Amino acid sequence: MSSPLIKKDFHKLDVYRFDLEHLVDDLYEVSISNSISWDIMTLKATKEELKGLADFIKNMIGNK
Repeated sequence: MSSPLIKKDFHKLDVYRFDLEHLVDDLYEVSISNSISWDIMTLKATKEELKGLADFIKNMIGNK
């Protein structure tokens, strides 16, 4: 099966926008921007690191 055509997507949450872009192989770039203050934070992470972050968030909100 071929890889998906979409290499970049985003999600909005309150005043924040999360952009996720597949760069190469197993590397992704995540940008978090604030639409009010224009602050931007960018990080690069592997698929496994992002999966670990998602699992961490899921576990934290699942325990409440």
